[in-house]
Amino acid sequence: MNNDSLHRVRVLNALVAATLVAACGGGGSDAPPPPVAGPPPPPASVAITGKAVVGALQGATACHDTSNNGDCESSEPTSGLTGADGSFTIPGVDSAAAGQHRVVVKVPADAIDADTGAQVGKAFVLVAPATGTAGAQSVFVSPLTTLVQRQMDAGQSKAEAVAFVQSNLALAVSPLADFTAGGTDNLKAANAARLLFATQNKQAADLAPAVGLADLSGSTVTQAQIDAEVAKTLGAALSAIGSAAADPTLAGKTGAPLVAAVGALATAVVAQVGLTVPEVVAQVGVAKLPPEPVSTAAATAGASLSALRYTSASDWYLRSGQATAADNTAVNGLVHSYDVRTRTEAYNFAAGSPSVVSWGFNNDPARAGEQWWNGTTWAGCPLGYRNAATPRDASGRSNYNYCNGFEKGTSVRSTVDIAGQTLASVVTTKIRVMPGGSGGVPYANWGPVDLGLLGNASFPAGSTLHYQTNTPLESAIAYDV
Repeated sequence: MNNDSLHRVRVLNALVAATLVAACGGGGSDAPPPPVAGPPPPPASVAITGKAVVGALQGATACHDTSNNGDCESSEPTSGLTGADGSFTIPGVDSAAAGQHRVVVKVPADAIDADTGAQVGKAFVLVAPATGTAGAQSVFVSPLTTLVQRQMDAGQSKAEAVAFVQSNLALAVSPLADFTAGGTDNLKAANAARLLFATQNKQAADLAPAVGLADLSGSTVTQAQIDAEVAKTLGAALSAIGSAAADPTLAGKTGAPLVAAVGALATAVVAQVGLTVPEVVAQVGVAKLPPEPVSTAAATAGASLSALRYTSASDWYLRSGQATAADNTAVNGLVHSYDVRTRTEAYNFAAGSPSVVSWGFNNDPARAGEQWWNGTTWAGCPLGYRNAATPRDASGRSNYNYCNGFEKGTSVRSTVDIAGQTLASVVTTKIRVMPGGSGGVPYANWGPVDLGLLGNASFPAGSTLHYQTNTPLESAIAYDV
């Protein structure tokens, strides 16, 4: 073999050896397969689309409320103006955050309502609750979705709020659903949404003269405070609004006839359950009062007088909440109290005085023994039954369960100093100005018919008057007398 042949053999052997070393991977087996590509990463941002509707609203702006303050800020993803069908697109929403915040729609006074063809005339805000679903999505925003969010702000879960609104308005569809799709059920929801909106506007207009008036707290009433009280009042008006939404006078109407028909129904609803100027001034003032202080003292027995009607010694009625020291001692995170309603009955000639009856539930003793289904069993509320509630927190807030599931909700209690004030002045200036009533006695008629019976007596040092506002969140599902 010559030198050239020998050189080629050595080079070939070196190449073969190098190839074998590379293939063995330093002593391993076959080379690993190439990595399998995973799913593509999610997009950095997505769009939220939707519609804003009373009738379809053109010229409004929607945003993803990442600050959770009910407003649209420059730092938050925001749409352009809504189209003629109320449609909007909110671009640039973080994919993971999408659906974790509410969608807010700011409607200016010059926005156009497609149902009427006219400007709305007054700026307002609509809201849809967070969907809870990440990624691109579509959201429907209306007065009904706004009401659901309001109930959630009051303490209900989303499911509870949806059920509350749907049930009280007697709707066959979810209040979060797009009711523009047509059909009898959607039409009822659309009418309820428009009527809810009209009722709110009618009540706000009636209460406009309250702006600037002095309230119980010593400050003055603002428009924002009136709007907040109107929103609360709508909760009590839902059944009336649901009934009115089915009124046959709305059938087939659009434009001016629709506005007129809805306006007439809204006026009737406000007349039935709305606030007057003195009442809203009182409620605004109560909302500003300091909460009931959290007591650190040992529990003692106590009572509260929530209803009093007195015509004469033979014709009177009262309702009180009572509690022993044991009731006022928290057990398993709950304190307790019981209702006592007492009134005069038929005159007892033998005794020379009217007989007196006491009972625990309902304003009529003949109905005191009624029962309801609380979701688990048929329940009642006899005299002495202990109602449960959580101790009040620093904000004066408590969660209550009244009469074994007849009603559950939250309450807020505030106080005002009445030391040195006469009984008569407290009744006239601090009780009779309040809306609503207790135990069947309207606050406007609270106390003796003849206030002169109270004389000049004054409350002693340390006396306070308690204002309590209850927000029902759940009621017995099969209670019907």
